[in-house]
Amino acid sequence: MAIKLNKQESTFRNELLFTADAKTIRIDNTLVNLFMLLKHEGIRPKQRTRRGDNVFIELDKLKNIFQKLEENNELEGFNENPEAVELWLRTNLVNMVNRGNSEKEKVSSLRPIHLESYRVRNVPNTRDYFTADQVYLMLGQNPIVKEELRNFLAEGWDKTTNTLLPSKELDVDSLGILYLIKNVNPGFLESNTTLNKIKPLLEKQAELFCDDVRRLLVTCCAFRINSF
Repeated sequence: MAIKLNKQESTFRNELLFTADAKTIRIDNTLVNLFMLLKHEGIRPKQRTRRGDNVFIELDKLKNIFQKLEENNELEGFNENPEAVELWLRTNLVNMVNRGNSEKEKVSSLRPIHLESYRVRNVPNTRDYFTADQVYLMLGQNPIVKEELRNFLAEGWDKTTNTLLPSKELDVDSLGILYLIKNVNPGFLESNTTLNKIKPLLEKQAELFCDDVRRLLVTCCAFRINSF
């Protein structure tokens, strides 16, 4: 059970010591926001204000993207199997709040499968209370590991042209994510950050964390090679 903090106890956040707020979090929200920080070099870019019906991302909008892709002959089979597409979206590609409650469930974001997953998200439902900042700071203890992680997560995407790259190593869910975001222009505004100027307070622990990430990357790459 989470320990409840009073107002005085919950105002201790100081990015020089520990960036996160004293809140209960969803780890997927942390990862989605971490991917954004990795992509933008430690910056949480502000999203342009949107008006009208396009403000909130609903499941139907994601299904419409696949329908339009099929109309453009980029994909096939989606219009013939709408129920299977919706099941795939719900179970594999999107995170939701109040999942299963037909009146309250809403899309929070794409699942943190690919570095670009953060580009489709409803910000109010993807709050991580700055836990991603803490992970990003710890990764900064070893810039090589941070860069290797970013490259691993960006597999199959050309960041210069914002297009898919031919790759036999991507799984179907990663491809689904990339097809969903390839025509999405999130309209971000760059903002200032001090994250890249801060060193982790506990350097040895941060080094151990980076070493664990490096070992996971080695394992994932070896598994990928052996699978093909």
